[in-house]
Amino acid sequence: MTLADTAGLRLAEDMVEAEGVRRARAWAAAADLRLFVVDGSQASDDGWEDEAVILEPGDLLVLNKLDQAVEARADQCRTYAAAHGLDVAPASALTKAVAEVEAALSRRVVERLAGGEAPTVTRLRHRETLAAALVQLERALMPGRAAELVAEDVRLVSRALARLSGRINADEVLDKVFGSFCIGK
Repeated sequence: MTLADTAGLRLAEDMVEAEGVRRARAWAAAADLRLFVVDGSQASDDGWEDEAVILEPGDLLVLNKLDQAVEARADQCRTYAAAHGLDVAPASALTKAVAEVEAALSRRVVERLAGGEAPTVTRLRHRETLAAALVQLERALMPGRAAELVAEDVRLVSRALARLSGRINADEVLDKVFGSFCIGK
C-alpha cells in the first residue's frame, strides 16, 4: 500500500503550484482510495466541497480536529458524504483519536485483498528467495531473541522481498551472474 499526501487542491495562479495541483489530481484519479481531510473546527463555508470533486463513491471523508469540531461543519460533511456515497470518519491528531480512520483503511485493504489468488512461484530463484526469507522471518519471531538480532533478521527479510519485487542492487546481480561462470579462460 502506498499512502501519499498530495498538494492542496485549489485554483493556483503560480505556475509551479498549478503543476503541483495538476499532479495531485492525476495521482488522486489513479488511486484506489482517496482520503479527503476537512478541518472540523471551521464554522464558515471555506469551499472545501469544490476541492472534493476528486472523490468517488466509497472514498473516505475525514473530519479532522474532532476535539474542536463545530456541529454545523460535521453536519455539512455528513450531508455531503451521504449525497456522494462517501464514508465519514471523525479524527483528531491532537488527541490521537484516529480509530475510525484506521478501521476504515483496514476494511478497505481487507476488501481489496480478499478473494485474490496467491501468486504462483514459477522460478527456482524466486522459490529459493522466499524460502530464505521465511527462515529469517521465523527466526525473527522466535521468543527471547535480542532486539538487534530481530532487527537484522527483519532487514534480511526485507532485502529478500526487495529482490523479488525488482528493487535489487546491481552488484548483487553481477555477483549472481558471474558467480555461475568461469571467467578468465
